[in-house]
Amino acid sequence: MDFFYGLKNDYNIFCPNIVIECKNYNDDLANSEVDQLIGRLNKHIGNFGILAARKITDDKLLIQRLKDALRDDKYIIYIVDQDIIKLLELKKSG
Repeated sequence: MDFFYGLKNDYNIFCPNIVIECKNYNDDLANSEVDQLIGRLNKHIGNFGILAARKITDDKLLIQRLKDALRDDKYIIYIVDQDIIKLLELKKSG
């Protein structure tokens, strides 16, 4: 199954566009950085976003912030450098 197709058709998440916010910070993201992505998601753009960051040391706090966005039907996943490196290694190994 195609991931983005599934968002719309299996989970009824409005996502004609996927908003990706990249943060090149060495520290954990503040509320304002997360709020920037939340603010970009809407009924015209779409309600699914990806937050890319260098690293996250307090996963629980970020996850709580992202759960808070769910109350407004805004779905956000996050990815960090190490995740991207793993994906590239998987690609390289075939």
